[in-house]
Amino acid sequence: MSFEERREPPGLLDVLLFVSAHYQVEGNLALGICKYTWNDELLWSSLIEMLHSVTNKKWKLKDASTATRLMLACKMGRLDVVQKLLDLGAKIETRSASGNTALIFASREGHVHVARYLLDEKHADIETRTDMGWSPLMIASQYGQVAMIEFLCDRCVDIDAINNANNTALAIACYFAQIEAACMLLARGANVDAGHASILWACKPLDNNHLFLLDDASTLWTRRCEIVRVLVRANANLHVTSANGRTPLQLARSSNQQAVEVVLLEALLAV
Repeated sequence: MSFEERREPPGLLDVLLFVSAHYQVEGNLALGICKYTWNDELLWSSLIEMLHSVTNKKWKLKDASTATRLMLACKMGRLDVVQKLLDLGAKIETRSASGNTALIFASREGHVHVARYLLDEKHADIETRTDMGWSPLMIASQYGQVAMIEFLCDRCVDIDAINNANNTALAIACYFAQIEAACMLLARGANVDAGHASILWACKPLDNNHLFLLDDASTLWTRRCEIVRVLVRANANLHVTSANGRTPLQLARSSNQQAVEVVLLEALLAV
C-alpha cells in the first residue's frame, strides 16, 4: 500500500518500520528524524511522504531490519513497540555496527522501564559491551542518567568494570561533568581510584570532539570543580599520575583551571 493510499495518519510503529526498512545504516538517520518529529503527527506524515517520493517504493516492510527497529524503539522508550518486535522474533543481543545493543540504547536515554523489561523478562546481558568496551552503566554515566544508574546497581552490575581504555563508569561521569551521576556511583560503592583514577579524568581537558555531547559546555569546569570536591571527600588519591606522569594538580594547571587548582591545593595542604 502506498503512502497516498493510506487515509489515516501514520502511527509511531508505522514510522519506525518504514524508516528502518529503507535506512539501515546504524539507524542514525531514523533516530535523528524521529528525535525531531516526536509528538507531531503532521511532521510524521510529511516525513513518510518525503521518504516515499525519494525512494519511489511502495509501503513494503518485508526487508526491514528487525535489529535496527528494536534499537530505535528502545532509544525512544516505546516499551509497547519493543514488546511487539521481540514477539515478532527480534534478537535482543543483536549489535549495531559499533556494538550497541538494545539495552545500551535504553540505558543511554534513561528508559528504566524498557531496561527493566529487557533484563527481567527477556534476560538481556546487563554487562553487554560495545566495541569500545562500554557497558550500559558506563553509557548511562556519560549521559547523567541517574535513575538508570541506580536501577542497574540494584541489579548488581559490576560498578567498577573498565572499558577498553581502562576507564570506569565513575571516571566517565567525572570526565563529562555529570555531578549527580558521580555522586550516585560513589553512594553505591564505586571505587574512586579504580582503573584510570577518576580524579585524573575530572581534571583532564575535555577533547573538542566531546563538547557536542554536553548540554552546557560553558559550565563544564564549574561542574568539574564540584566533582573534584566530591572526589576529595571520597578520599581520592591526589598523588596519582596519568600515563604521561601528570598529577591531578598538574592537569588542572595545564588547563588553566584555577578554581580546581585551589580545591586540590587545599586538600593537599590539609593532609
